[in-house]
Order: sequence, then structure tokens, then C-alpha cells
Amino acid sequence: MKRIILSLVMLTLIGGVAYSTTQAAWNDTVSVTSIQVNTGSVDLQVSPDGLSWTNGPLVTTASVSSLMPSATQTSVSANLFQLKNFSTGATFTIGAIIPTTGAHPLQIMRGATNVTATIDKTQLEIELFNVLTPTDRVLKTLDQWVLASQTFTGTIAPNSKEAFGMKVRLLPTAGDEWQNTTVTLAFDATGTMQ
Repeated sequence: MKRIILSLVMLTLIGGVAYSTTQAAWNDTVSVTSIQVNTGSVDLQVSPDGLSWTNGPLVTTASVSSLMPSATQTSVSANLFQLKNFSTGATFTIGAIIPTTGAHPLQIMRGATNVTATIDKTQLEIELFNVLTPTDRVLKTLDQWVLASQTFTGTIAPNSKEAFGMKVRLLPTAGDEWQNTTVTLAFDATGTMQ
């Protein structure tokens, strides 16, 4: 048994020496330089008419007058704004939120009194919809629009555009606090690359 183990050890040593003596002792290294990786960028722009495009903000005069509690929606604009994806190779999902701070915050006024903080925002429904694909829509109450970005189910492919419209409804359960109020709002639309 000792002889077998000793023979195995000797064979291993001889094999190791044979392997190491057949390997090249010289080495040479070359460098490959000036490799660059350039990232692209995404560019989502907005337009009132699909002719002139900007990074925003887009100022619009869309409005509804004398809105009353109702079971049906009132159209604010069938073509409120258009979004275009000027990016190459980037498809966007679109999300929108009504900001409560910044340059264009939500403001609800009753005469000269700001009632934004106290009014029941669950009573005003706002729907943004894709004009060409009406099933691609987001219908939420005002309180939901200000709490989190709402995401559409559709996408905007590279170098294409989509038009969006808006409808509103004051729910039949809206209380007297909604009488003679003016709601001024904005949408911050965000394109997220898929």
C-alpha cells in the first residue's frame, strides 16, 4: 500500500515537472487603448398643435365654465397637448402627476381665498386620455393625481407622437364647498424608457 501511494506521489511530481518545463517562460503584453462608450439621451417634448415642440412648460388656455355635479363627464379639450419622443431607440411609457409645489402648483380658489388645502379633492374626477387610443386613459380623482404619478398603458415609440385630451367631472356627492371655486392645475408628464 505504501508503494502504491509512493508511486502516485512520484507520478504527480514527475507530471508537474514535465508540465512546468513545457510552458513558455517568455511573455509579451500589448495594450488596446482609446475605447469609448458614449451614452445617448432621451428627449420628450410637448406641443399644443403638433407643429412646434418645446421642452416645456406648455401654457394652455383650456377651461371649463360652470361645472356642476353630474353623472357625466365634461370635455375640457379633445386635444389638450401632444407629446413627441425625439429619442432614437427609446420607447417611453408616460406618467403624469398634478404638482402641488414648484412653478405651477395646484391652486383651488373660492373668490380670493385659497382653499386648496381644505377642499375635498376626492369629489373632482380628471381623465387624461390618448386621442387616438381612447382605451389608453387614466381616470382618477384629484387627490389621486396629486399623490402619485399615474401611468398610461400605452407607449410612445421613437420619433412618434401621441395626442392627449382631458375630461372632468364633479361627482354628484360634491358638497357646497365646491360652489364658486376655480381650479388651476398643471400636469407634469414624464417619459420613462422601457
